[in-house]
Amino acid sequence: MAPCKTRRIPGLALTLTIVAGLGAVTWSAPMLTVPKKSLSDEILTLAGITEVKLIISRLPDRLTDAGYTAELIYKNWTEDLKKEGIAVVDDDAVPMLRLSVATSTDESAPDTICFLNFVTIEHSTFVDRLDRKFHIPTWTGLKLALTNEDTLGKRFSERLKDSLNHLILRIGEASANPK
Repeated sequence: MAPCKTRRIPGLALTLTIVAGLGAVTWSAPMLTVPKKSLSDEILTLAGITEVKLIISRLPDRLTDAGYTAELIYKNWTEDLKKEGIAVVDDDAVPMLRLSVATSTDESAPDTICFLNFVTIEHSTFVDRLDRKFHIPTWTGLKLALTNEDTLGKRFSERLKDSLNHLILRIGEASANPK
């Protein structure tokens, strides 16, 4: 019957319109300009870093009891940074990469351990108002985790890698877009 044919024509017309519209959008998408994401000043201070002085602050007893040492982290981070083209040097004139770690527990959840990796890049900066040079953090990265005694070592290792990878990613981002 005729009513069946007329119902299909609007459906077919709608389908063809949608396909044509999607084709036009897909074809024109490369011509659309997307504004470049501007980076924060904090991230821009990381541009061009090729050397750092690495400082691993004293670790909490809970982590040293689990077998971690500042020396071990220093060795591993030095190797990982070198793979990314960033040399670890003993020179106060280069940016300082500092890792500080804090752990905490709460009596309301005594089996839960919270730890925070606090990573900073510090630069020498002259403050005109004080007519003095300071070594201050210009970039900060934080990685937080909740764990228990059984998984503390595994979670801490994961977060150490995450902390360093986050910094390396930001250095690459800043170096690719230094303005």
